This record gives sequence, C-alpha cells and structure tokens, in this order.
Amino acid sequence: MFDETETPRVFYVPLGVPFADGFLDGLLQRSRDQEELARTEIIVASGRMATALTDALKSRCASLIPKLIPVSALKDRPDILARLPEGRSTLERQLGLAQAIGHLADRTGALASQSARFALAQTLDSILGDFHRSRVPLSALSQLDLTHVAEHWSLSQSFLGLLEEYLSSDLPLDADARQVFAIDEISKDWADAPPSTPVLIAGSTGSRPDTLALMKAASRLPEGAVVLPGWDSDLPGEVRNALGQAEMPANHPQSALAQTAEAISGGVVHSWVADDDATRPGRKLWSLALRPAPVTDQWLREGPAMASDLPDATRTLSLMESDTPRHEALSIALCLRETIETQTPAVLITPDRTLTRQVTARLSTWGITPDDSAGRPLQQTPPGVFLRLTAGLIGKAPETKDIVAVLKHPLAISDREERGDHLLQLRTLEATILRSGPPELDIDAVATWIADHKPNWRGWWRWISETICMARAVDVADLGAWANAHLALATKLSRGRRDHPDPEIWEGTTGSEALAAMQHLSSQSNAAGKITRIDYLALVRQVLSQVEVREVIGRDPRIAIWGTLEARNTSRPFVILGGLNEGVWPSLPTPDPWLNRSMRAALGLPSPERTIGLSAHDFCQSVHANRVVLSRAKRDGDAPTVPSRWILRLTNLLQGLGDPGQAALTDMRARAQPYLDLATTLDRQFGEVLPAAPRPAPVPPVAARPRKLPVTAIQNLIRDPYVIYARYVLRLRRLDPLGHPPNALIRGTALHKVIEAFARQSGDKTEDSLKDTAAKVLKSVAPWPVSYLQWMSRIEAISPWLVELESNWDASGTIRSLEEEGHHIFEDLDFTLTAKPDRINEEPDGLIIVDYKSGALPTDKEVRTFDKQLPLTKLIAERGGFGVIKPVAALRYVSFQGALRDVDWDDADVLGIESGFVELLSHFLQAGTAFPSRTRPKYISYASDYDHLARRGEWADDATPHPQDLT
Repeated sequence: MFDETETPRVFYVPLGVPFADGFLDGLLQRSRDQEELARTEIIVASGRMATALTDALKSRCASLIPKLIPVSALKDRPDILARLPEGRSTLERQLGLAQAIGHLADRTGALASQSARFALAQTLDSILGDFHRSRVPLSALSQLDLTHVAEHWSLSQSFLGLLEEYLSSDLPLDADARQVFAIDEISKDWADAPPSTPVLIAGSTGSRPDTLALMKAASRLPEGAVVLPGWDSDLPGEVRNALGQAEMPANHPQSALAQTAEAISGGVVHSWVADDDATRPGRKLWSLALRPAPVTDQWLREGPAMASDLPDATRTLSLMESDTPRHEALSIALCLRETIETQTPAVLITPDRTLTRQVTARLSTWGITPDDSAGRPLQQTPPGVFLRLTAGLIGKAPETKDIVAVLKHPLAISDREERGDHLLQLRTLEATILRSGPPELDIDAVATWIADHKPNWRGWWRWISETICMARAVDVADLGAWANAHLALATKLSRGRRDHPDPEIWEGTTGSEALAAMQHLSSQSNAAGKITRIDYLALVRQVLSQVEVREVIGRDPRIAIWGTLEARNTSRPFVILGGLNEGVWPSLPTPDPWLNRSMRAALGLPSPERTIGLSAHDFCQSVHANRVVLSRAKRDGDAPTVPSRWILRLTNLLQGLGDPGQAALTDMRARAQPYLDLATTLDRQFGEVLPAAPRPAPVPPVAARPRKLPVTAIQNLIRDPYVIYARYVLRLRRLDPLGHPPNALIRGTALHKVIEAFARQSGDKTEDSLKDTAAKVLKSVAPWPVSYLQWMSRIEAISPWLVELESNWDASGTIRSLEEEGHHIFEDLDFTLTAKPDRINEEPDGLIIVDYKSGALPTDKEVRTFDKQLPLTKLIAERGGFGVIKPVAALRYVSFQGALRDVDWDDADVLGIESGFVELLSHFLQAGTAFPSRTRPKYISYASDYDHLARRGEWADDATPHPQDLT
C-alpha cells in the first residue's frame, strides 16, 4: 500500500472533505486489490466512526471489508486480554475512590460530607485518568512547588498524595490504566515483529497522550500510517509551527493536530486525498477568521484580497439569530421539517441537550421522531423515574407525597385490568383523608377508614401497606442490600397484587437498561462499603444519569441529531449547528476541584483549554457542508447571551471588510429570516383572541349570601369581598397539598397549641415545664424535624418571658375560656357573628381578651380600619356571647417574639366599631350589592387563595369592577 520510507507516515484529510468519504477514497486508491483491503487493520477514533466507515464501504458495494477497531477496544483484543491484569468497572472504581475519600476525610477532618463523596470520586476518577494516560505517577505531586498558590491547593496536594496508599499495585487496573497497558503491549509487539499487512490509525487528533504513543508506533511500521482528520491546508506555515509548540494556547481548531504532527513527524504531513476545490473559498474565510489572537493582524493583510470571493465563501451559510431558546428550537425544527419535503438528509449538531429535547418535542407535533445518536439519560425515562421515586421509599417511614407519586406512576400496578381500579381507589383516598393527614403516612389510620367506608378495598390496601413496610424494614448498610431491596420493591409494585410475571418496568430497551444498571449496582457490595440511605439515594441518581438509552425503533433516518463527536465521522448535505453561544458551544472548561491550571502544567497533564480546541475542530469539521445554518439564541431568560467566539470572529471579520463583508453578512441573515418569521407566526395565537377578563364583582342572590361569619372574615369583607363570595357563597376551599408542608399558618397553629396546653397545665408553671409541654405538643403537630427544632428554639428563646407572663395572669385572675367559640345574633339583620378567641381571662376589673400572634402585631390604625377581630370579639363578649355578661377591661396582643401590647380603645371607638359593622353588613346583605375583588389592594400583603378564580393579573388594580348579576 505504501512506498518504503525512512520517515514516519502522517497523512491528512483536508477540511471541507467529509472524513469518512475522504478516507475511503484514499484507502481505495492505495489498495492494490480487494485482498489487501481485507487484510488492512484500521484503528479508528471511536465506535461511531467504525460504524460510519463500514456503512460507507457497504454503500460503495465493497466485497471485502477491512478490520475496523475502535482505539478504546484495543484492551479487549484476545491477544491483549491474555496479558492484561484483572480489571474493574468504572462504577467499582468510583465506589472505591469514594471509600478512599471517606477514609481520608475522616483522617484529615476536611473535604466533603458523606453524601457528596461519590460526586467527588467521579471528578477524582477523571483526574486519575489523566495521570494514567499521561504516564504521570501520583508521586510527582509531592514535587510541586505551591508557594505561590492558595492554601487549599496545598490541602489538595496533600490529599492526593495520601491517596497513593489506597491505590496500591495489587488492585485491579481501571479502564484507563488497562488502555495504556494495552497500547504499550501492542507497541512492543510491533517493534519486535512489525506486521506485514497495512495498519492505519484514522480519525484521531492525538490529543490523548496514550493514543499519541500508539500513533507514533504505527507511523513507523513498514505498512503503517496515520491519517489526521480536518487538516487546514490554508493555515500559514508560521502559524501552524507556532501552534505546534506545547506552550501555545490549545484553544485553536488546529492546535491538537499541529502538536500531533510535530510529535510524530516533525510537522511533515501529506495529503491523503485530493482537495475539494469547491469548498476552497469558505475554508479560506474560516481559516482567516479563526487565526490565533496574536496574529489577527493578518486580517488586515489577507482580508481585502478575499473581498471578491465572499459571495462564494458564504453562499452555503445562513446565520439564524433567534430571540429565545424556545424560538431557536422551533426555527430549527422548521428547517428540519422542510428537509422532509425536499428529501434532503439533514442533521442538527449541538452539544446542548436541552436544545435537542426542545427540537425533538417540536418535531413530534408533526409526527417526526429524529434519529438522536445520544438518546436520553436513563433517569429521564419512565423506568428511571420510577426507580428514583421508589428509591425514596426504602429505609424510612413513608411520606404521603412519596407514596402517592409512586402509586400514580404508570409503571406501578402495570397490569391494565388491575390499574383502573387501583387509580380509582387511590384518588378516592387522596381526596378524602390523605390530603388532610400528616406528612408521614399513617397506614393504620387509612386501614381504619377503609374498614369503615370501603371494606371491599381492604385487600388492596393490605397489599400496599405490606409492600411499603417491606421497604421500610430495610436497615442494612451495604450497597448490595440497599440495591436488592430497591429492586424487589420496584418489581413488586410494578407486578401488582396479581403478581404479573412480566412487569412492564423491565420491558423494552429502557427497561432492560434499567434492570442491568440496578443489577450492576447490587453486585458492587464490597466496593462501596457501608453506606447510609442518603448515600444510596445520591448514588442511584448518579448511576442512572450516567446511562444513555437510545431507542432506534420509530426513528426517521432522514433527520439526525448528533453530538459534536459525530461531526468528525461523516456529514450530510444539510447541517444545522445549534446552540452557538459562549458557554454552550464551546462550553466552559469543567472546574477542577483537585488541580489548578499551573499545577496541571507543572505535572505535564493536559490543560482545560484543550477541550475548547477540540470543540473548535469539531465545529470546523461541520461548517463546510453543502448547506449550513449557524443558529443561536440572543437571550436566555432575562439575560442577553454572548455569541460563540467562532461566530464573533466571522462577523467581526466580515464587518471589517467593508461593503462586501456587510453584504455577505446581510445575505447570511436573510437566508435564515424566513424560518424565524415562520416560527414567530406559529407561536402567535391564531383565531379570535379573547379579551382580558374584567375585574369581577359578582352579585349573588340575597338568599345565597352568608348569614353567619367569624370575626376573622370581616377584614376580608372590607379589603377583598370576593373572598367572602368564593368561600361562603360558592363554598370553595383550597385543596390541601399532600403531606402538609410547614408554612406560616401551620407554625402559628402549632405555637397556639403549645400556649394553650401550657395555660391548662396545673401546678407550678416553670420554664422546664413549658419546654416539656412544647416538646410534647410540637412532636404531635410538627412532624418535620427541621421545623420542630426551629419552632422549639423560638419557644425556648422567650420561655422566661412567657412563664413570667403566665404567672402574672394566674395571680391577677382566672382563665375564662381557651379556644372556645362565642356568638352574637343581630336580630334586625338575621346575622350571626362568631368568635373563637385564643384566650379570655377574667379579672376584677373585667375580661381580658387575648390574641396570640406569631408574626408582627397590627397597629391601632390597622385595627380601627381593617383588622377588627378583637373589637368585634369585645362586642360579642359584652353581649354575653361567652356565657357571662361583664365589661371588657382590655384587648391584648401577645407576640411570640416576646412583645405584649394593649389596644388603645375608648367608648367612642367601641360605638363606632358597632355602628360601622352594622352598616357594613347592611350593605352586603341587601340586593344588588356586589362582592368586588381586591377593593383595597394597597393593604393586601399576601396572595389570596381565590386570586386565580378572579383571574387576577388580567386586570389592573385601578380597573372598574364589573358587576355580574347571578340571580
């Protein structure tokens, strides 16, 4: 295949030529016959590239196919496997590192919590992979000079040094170490007995040190060669020579290739295939636009000479700048939808998985499912979601919201005949008792309710409670036991009461992947050691997020979605490059918690900017198709985005070339504008647009108006009468959330119960007795550990003040009532006013009405105007509404913040309150009076439960109420 030479053979496929096609053209030209082609061994950069080359050969009707081996599969060759030491999986390695981190953290008293150690182990695994691939021993860390860096990097150095103790040589090799071992063995074999058949390494940039070592060995074989992808032959020699220096920044598209060529052949390379002159103008434009920053003065020298070629250089490019990510996804989907009509194979290339999901969702509205090479994370599939939900049930008392979420999932009780009854029963329970119950599910209380109301459901609930308790009984601490219990729970819930032999959770591609992931997890008991429930939950989420599931059935082969790596392999006539914003493409280097840039450079590890250079090379491989759309969103949320550096370079260069460049840029935007306009039109509301709702003011019949209200509702009658209409006329109540999450209302109720229980206590009232009472009450009404501690600390903080206050009250009088309801009937209005004061004390001077407040106390002005709860309670008390007719001596607020204040009232104020209240009632009880929404919005500091019913937001606070007669 090759002429004899003393120098290493390094070839390239130029930019603008799809690598798979260009490589095969050169391969077929150099192969003497089909037999030599069949004996050729080709080591390619990835499994996807091997597939692409195989498909391309089949499309050319090749009768014999060469041997294609991904470089990552070299360690699995039979002759290498026989010599390789024992290996271990990625999960096993990361679990072992997590244990090491835990041991050393306990030893040093630093680093992270237990639940974060697996995430740290993943980052550490990546660092150790760099050490292996770069052949740098961990002992090199001790030689680093860290006198000029922050102190925490010294801690990192010490930790990584201690880690050597836990990475002894007798441990099984991890994947990276096995790969390095395999490459060393293959290189030795080639040196001892060079193969007589052709050996090619194709499509690799040589950015990994271990792969570069293999490329060096292959290039020196008698029939060996290296074929680099995407070589920019328009880049000036002096620029390329500078890129080949290790000290140069690695963010240029050609940096990795230049350094690889310099390392193998001293920079001497040859073309593998004839150049494509049709793409020459565009390649020259991009080559100039992406020159390294130190030599951008070449724009001034070389740019003017390109002015006449700009129409040809940019005729294949469209610049699509959408307003938002949503707009971008729809515009891209329209571009892809058009290719279905024109029968043009198209591909969307982007690293932004959020964008690809949005585009896929848009295409699905037209019944199109693109062929997504990446698939989706297992945790986002139905089995993955079900596994995450069921993981929250094991090893603890079940919470109502968790149980309901699991039992409502489509994979729970997957038997179709059984599921209908199951959902009906579950929804009935949810509406009747689960939403009004405590956060922790009371299994016995539910069983009692079912026995009293739905006795034929007892078998169903018994099966559910036994399943839940099976998971609750798990108290083991090793990973295998956690995973096995989890697996058994998920399987049993999916099978249902009838124990269906084929639970739906494990069916199909996603089900089999989920089962394999769980079984792999359960097999790693020894690797993880003893872990807590929180550790297991974090571990399950991490493992499920790392598995990608790709379902091929139903995919449209005409539309593909690729990641950036696929761009090196092949191309299509129509390419859309999406998400071209800085931080997305290229993405920012991942922060390294272990080594900073200077430490990596001193150790000889790859720099973080290397990923930007590789990403730039992927971009350049894709941008020379027959038709290319460069797509980005100008805003993300409320913040403007920054265009990708490659887009900025191109637009800046074109704008600097005067009228020809401006015209070319205008044409690029014009070619994309129809898709942007169509996307805007599709997002617009079609048909008749309904007018905004007016400010509601319903006028219910007099007979339907409330004839009984508590004193706490009167401020709503003043501030927001619509609340009275919705609550007492329509009789609507907000549906309680599952599990009653703690809020201000629950906190106030809990603190009230503490004070009530303490006031009823007989004997000496001391701080200790108050704390004991508070602990008992809060344990029954506050089943949230954090809230319990917070509310208990509030009681403890004011306990001396509360005990003194209670002692003074006991000395000056007696308790007349605690949380007891009283009422007064206004005969002329046929209306009953009720009150349930927190406390009434009876003293020689009269009654003391007390209202406890967990928040701020209302001012006297607020009491006179809106918050008339205490004055109206006084009115009821003085009319004998609480069983005794006595004057009210004081209206008193007591704050749980340690404050006490009496309301300043005189007789005139009391008469004014009564006459004003009668006038207010008379107004709202007469025919024709409306109940408008938010009549005094300035004084409403909280959202109403009925704002959505009033369509709040469609009308302004100063809008005129719109009466609606409901008689």
